[in-house]
Amino acid sequence: VAENILLINDPLRQGEQWAYCSAAYKVYAAILDVQEKPSSAESLRGASNGAAIAIAMSIYNLKLKDIVGTTRFNDKNLATWELAIQAMKEWPKMEENNIYSAIESDQEEGLERLSINLETCANNVSAQKMWVDLYRTMRMEGMLTE
Repeated sequence: VAENILLINDPLRQGEQWAYCSAAYKVYAAILDVQEKPSSAESLRGASNGAAIAIAMSIYNLKLKDIVGTTRFNDKNLATWELAIQAMKEWPKMEENNIYSAIESDQEEGLERLSINLETCANNVSAQKMWVDLYRTMRMEGMLTE
């Protein structure tokens, strides 16, 4: 995971980084469930959901400049939003499979890599919150669906 995800200029590559964070939070939440730490696990599931929203918003950022000041979608930005929603739902699943596969292949190395990347994801939480806040604002204004 990149040290500063927001510095990734390509929205699709940035979305991939958020997908990894979403999946990593979810995998670690599952580990905490096994360790009987339900409150910590639930907190990480919330972080996973926030990272998933960041996927959609980083991709949709391609079109944000086109819709500032508008209250409705046009066909161009609707197609981008549909891609963003699909990525938000599917990309974390792919990354979750990759994480579990790495752990299955070499448990010690896979868990160490997960831990290092989780720390980097946590260091990007202010950027994640920015995307979540923007998403909420756009939803309140009726500019986004889903």
